[in-house]
Amino acid sequence: MLDLLGALAGWSVPAFGALLIAVQMAAREAGERWGRRRKLRGTDAEEGAGLVVGGILGLLAFILALTLSTAAGLETGRRDGSLAEANAIRTSWLLAGSIDEQEGAAIAAQLVTYNDLRREYVALERGSARIDEVTAETNALQAAIWANASALLQRKDDGASQALAASLTDLFAATAGLRFAMQYSLPGKLVVLLLVVTVIGSGAIGYQLGLMRKSERGVSLVMSIVWTSVMLLILDMGFARIGSAGADDFAYEWTAETFAARP
Repeated sequence: MLDLLGALAGWSVPAFGALLIAVQMAAREAGERWGRRRKLRGTDAEEGAGLVVGGILGLLAFILALTLSTAAGLETGRRDGSLAEANAIRTSWLLAGSIDEQEGAAIAAQLVTYNDLRREYVALERGSARIDEVTAETNALQAAIWANASALLQRKDDGASQALAASLTDLFAATAGLRFAMQYSLPGKLVVLLLVVTVIGSGAIGYQLGLMRKSERGVSLVMSIVWTSVMLLILDMGFARIGSAGADDFAYEWTAETFAARP
């Protein structure tokens, strides 16, 4: 189910939002009809319904706050991960360029390509076949870079070579960390719980309005739009490659500018 939601949101965020609003309004209409039928039967349950609706809305507010906080943390992790990786690429490139050996020059050239690959990786859309291809190319390039670093250490095991090797291991760790951050998303159970409670809350509000013999469709629509806006923001931040929130590539652009500025 989570993959289906991700595919729908990745295809069109506005369309997914419209679907959420439609489901909420349908639940509200169903709840209102049920409430009106209960009222026609002479059931006096307005006060009890108000307590239940208040409890459901309170629970929904708590879940919204929890998921929003979790999603914000995931987005921050992706942004921090991309910055850490770009900085590690820049540091390794500077160290490689300071070594007057053919391996140092080769590693510096490879890191330029590495930066381009990582920049492409974070900018790819959800479901793109290039994600796996870029990952494979990154792994192959890591092996080639480390082969040059190993050859350099065997021939010239000094402080500069050791510093470069340490910097490269930090870079590879940063790459693995960013890949994990891009793969990890909001827990599926939490997303499903949010959607279910939202639909139940809409139905409960409709039920209470039905008991009161009121429709208030305009107000209900505004409320659904507000709830949906928050949920879309949560999905945007909680899932990589959906919407606008993610691991921005400007840090890699800064690193590329460093490459170009060096004479």
